[in-house]
This record gives sequence, structure tokens and C-alpha cells, in this order.
Amino acid sequence: MISDLPHDLEEEILSRVPITSLRAVRSTCKQWNRLFKDGSLLKNHRGKEFLAIKRNGSKVCLMSINLQGNQPIKRIGKTKLEYTSSRFIHCNGLLLFTDFTRLVVWNPYLGQTRRVEPRRVYCKKDAYGFGYDKNNNHKILRLVYGLNYNFATQEIYNLNSNSWKVHPSPSAIVYQWCTGVSVKGSSYFLAKEKGKEEVVGNAFFLLGFDFTREAFGPRLELPYLPDGREEYLKVLSSLREEKLVVLLRRRSYTLEMEIWITDKVEPNAVSWNKFLAVNFATVTGFEYVVYPWRGFFVDEEKKVVVFSEMTAYGPQNETWGCIIWEDGYLKNVDRGDDGPFVCSYYAPSLVQI
Repeated sequence: MISDLPHDLEEEILSRVPITSLRAVRSTCKQWNRLFKDGSLLKNHRGKEFLAIKRNGSKVCLMSINLQGNQPIKRIGKTKLEYTSSRFIHCNGLLLFTDFTRLVVWNPYLGQTRRVEPRRVYCKKDAYGFGYDKNNNHKILRLVYGLNYNFATQEIYNLNSNSWKVHPSPSAIVYQWCTGVSVKGSSYFLAKEKGKEEVVGNAFFLLGFDFTREAFGPRLELPYLPDGREEYLKVLSSLREEKLVVLLRRRSYTLEMEIWITDKVEPNAVSWNKFLAVNFATVTGFEYVVYPWRGFFVDEEKKVVVFSEMTAYGPQNETWGCIIWEDGYLKNVDRGDDGPFVCSYYAPSLVQI
């Protein structure tokens, strides 16, 4: 009988169940439900499946990513949650959605959602972070900017107490299009100094927000290419919510870009290692500029980067998804629709919202 199996063997068997079937498995018997409740099985699933959340029209979908298969990107689940925004933050198995008129927190595994009411009306200029403190209290950071972006009210929402707190204005400007990237419970942002209207060269830096202290840390350096006079396109991502990833590309007409990964990341300190350098003229044959927009992630072990939304501007504009290996091999992929990825390495969570 199942109940006679050793505990370790039970966990090993259940850890092989696809994430999308976990809710059904929990209802099979009380003993298995207890195993899921203690959190050990969910921890075993972290990183075992390469899953991503993405938007398909107005619906939010769960995607399976198989880097070696003939159909690398496959939809395996579609939720009832409807959302038109592409601004999402993933943290510890929860998703925060904003479309400038509302905030919604969603737990895909438990099928729970919560709408967060504002202190005052939400605005298009708002910037957001999502994380948790040392006691695993999940919190939302909201930065409310004025007309010139040189002033911000800093608000923090606690999901446990269902309340907002107001903090002093931060000393730097976080751009509203840069939602925070969650790593180890803290949120990280691209930022610039207040009062600098022009952002050129290496004017951008990194800011980490500590949800335990409820405060930003010091200015952290980003990696940069040798020519410090030139402006760069910088895109932040994360690796299993354990490391930060940044993509760098000069804004001039170049087809070269680099991807860097942190070997140390804290709100007060960061260090970087170069992961991959790509020359799209070599791997695609394009002779015109390529922009990697939102929706890229990396597999550090396999030395591969996946772009879900690349746009090439030239005689004919093209948008596609692709996988690039360390040796320069490129594989174009059919995304199935025009929606970009929201996050990668999704892992289920038992956090009640």
C-alpha cells in the first residue's frame, strides 16, 4: 500500500509529479496533503521544472520550457485571471500584477487572488517592488512620482496586516518602467540620481530595497562595457530568485550584447561575473539593430539564454523568440502567440493571500 512506503521514497515519487498536477495529487489522500503542507515537497520542485508565466491576450498562462525538445515552448495551463498589463513581479511563488488602475496579488498554485486597495489612486508613473522580510511577511513597495519624477512618496503594503505605511522619499529615482526584480526577498531596481534629466554613459546604477529594514541600501554598481561615454540599454532579470541577471547593449547601431550574473547579491553589496557575450550579426545574419525586450532568462548550468521577445529593426521589422547557446548556436522558437514571458523557474507556494 502507498501508506507503507518509506517517507523518503514517497517524497521522491511525489517530487516527480508535474507542478500543474500538484493540486490534484494533494486531494488524493490526507498523508500526501500533509507532505505538501510542511513545504518539503514544494522545495523539491524548485528548479526541477523549467516553467514560465506569460500573458496570452488577456489571460495569464503557465508555460513549459524544454530547451532540447522539438517544441521548446508549450502552454500547459491557462488561468481564469484576466489582465491586460505586461507589468508583473514574481516573488516566492506569488505574482504581483499592475495595470496602472489596480494591484492584484495571485498565487497560481492555490488559485487565490487578492486585490490591493490604494491609499490614493494608482498612477501610470508608479514603480513597484515585491518581496518579504526575515519573518516571511510579504510586502509591496510602491513609489509614487510627481510630474518631473524628482519627488516620490514611498509606500509599503503589508499583506499580513492589510495596511499601508508611508516612508521618506528615496534619494534616487527609480524609473517607472523598471519594476523591481525579486532576489532572496529583496527588490532590485535600475535607478539614477535625482536631478539628472539626461541619462548617458554609466549614469544608471542598481538599488536594492530591504523589506526587513523597509529601506533602500546604498548605490550598487552595474557591470559596464569599456566605453563609459556611451549610453547602454540595461535589462534586469533574475535566476531562480537567487541571483540577479543584467543584459547590456550599447544603444548605438551594434549587434553585440553581454549578459552578466551576480556571484554575490545583497541590498548593500553586489559583484558580477560575465555569463555570455552575443554578436547577433554572427548568429542571425542580421545587419541591422536587434533589441532584446522584456522576457529573457538564463540557464546557468546549460550555458543558455532564452529570449521570448526580440525585435529587429531594419528593412523589415521582425519579432521572434530564440534560444542561444554559449557556443553561438541559435534556435528560433515559436512562442505560440505574441505574449512575452513574465518570469521563469516558477515554483509553487503555500503562502496564503
